[in-house]
Amino acid sequence: MQKRNFKNQIINGFTIIELLIVIAIISILSVVIIVNVRTSERQDLVQATEQLVADIKYVRNLAVSRVEHHFTSPFESIEYPPVGYGIYFNWAGGRNYIVYADRDLMGYQPAEDSIIKMVNYDNKFELSDNNSENNEFYFIFITENDIRSNMTLSDDSKYELKFLYQDISRKSIVTIGEESDDGYVWTSIGAVYGVNKEYAGGMNGNGNGNCGSICPSN
Repeated sequence: MQKRNFKNQIINGFTIIELLIVIAIISILSVVIIVNVRTSERQDLVQATEQLVADIKYVRNLAVSRVEHHFTSPFESIEYPPVGYGIYFNWAGGRNYIVYADRDLMGYQPAEDSIIKMVNYDNKFELSDNNSENNEFYFIFITENDIRSNMTLSDDSKYELKFLYQDISRKSIVTIGEESDDGYVWTSIGAVYGVNKEYAGGMNGNGNGNCGSICPSN
């Protein structure tokens, strides 16, 4: 009888150990999955942001180089666009942005302006004017430092875009230019990455993520 109890104790002991091993394995796998998901999210955000930055630089370079554009009917012509080249952001109804040649002073007008490129996004991304939360706006380069825009300047006189990814825990801020006191715009195009401070998840006690409130662009 004592031997039988001893065997049961051994069997029960092995069952507890096996359970602990399973729990440990699940915990390790969960950490690995979370790390991989976060890495993937950051990579997606960086890729989308870098594409946007490249397209803004492309628009600026078209204006700086005074590249002529072939406008089709009803304005059949080959010329430098009268109002330069612009980029129009439409997150209100289209979830996209458009690179275009501008023929008027009213921002993007489908009936008159000419689309060069359109980039569409799914619902994982949100993009807005960082200083007004406006999600339908434009930025036009007439020359490198002469611009037209309905964006709102920041307190330090910068034109900035805010890119949010999926659960809004991660963001990038894209700077297009900075306006001087005399209205001259310096086009210092670049991006920084960080944690969205309005989002509670994934932050430590001081409101920052793993690399602080802002991470350097890679």
